Amino acid sequence: MAKVDSNQSDLVNKPLATKYYPGSAIKGCNYNFNTIQKNTTHEHYRTNNFEILHQNVHGLSHKIDEFLISLLPKYTQILCLTEHHLRNEEIANVNLDQYTLGDQFFRQTYKQGGVCIYVSNDIHFSTINLEQHNIEKGLEICTLKMRILSCSFIIICIYRSPLKNFDYLLNQLESILKKIYKVSTDLILCGDFNINHLSDTPRKLLYGISFSLL
Repeated sequence: MAKVDSNQSDLVNKPLATKYYPGSAIKGCNYNFNTIQKNTTHEHYRTNNFEILHQNVHGLSHKIDEFLISLLPKYTQILCLTEHHLRNEEIANVNLDQYTLGDQFFRQTYKQGGVCIYVSNDIHFSTINLEQHNIEKGLEICTLKMRILSCSFIIICIYRSPLKNFDYLLNQLESILKKIYKVSTDLILCGDFNINHLSDTPRKLLYGISFSLL
């Protein structure tokens, strides 16, 4: 399972992120990502011509044109966005050119937050209902399943507020992965977990141990 943690909070003000390239073509189903450079405003996961991007947009409604331009010269097939800050009726009216809104979570009680996955119009997908696991700020999650050539995989996009219980995230994520995991299906987990990797705290250690066991 490929996994990534991005703690970016703004599309413009935090330009450094990690760009990943895979070790082989998608037909081999090998998600062996190798870090090669750090000069982009978001994270790419590319297998030949197939790309998955995660971006914490910190508010999407006033950045749509800027965001689409940042994808050029080549569009990415899957867009995983955290902190879109939109309500249900607002995200339904967002038009990202050649993308379809695959799955999304929006807050009803608190402001901001939210996660969504956009998929290129030429890719077929199905949704996985994880609504019972969603809790505002604690675990905001959306998930899609798709098949590209000979590969079946599930994409999970997560946002967790730094103010909420970390153990809840780990417990719910463990429950989710046990529910959806199959040997024949690869899992791609991305999002903003708000973990400080520069600090050697027990929380960071627990996070690392938990994911190494997945």
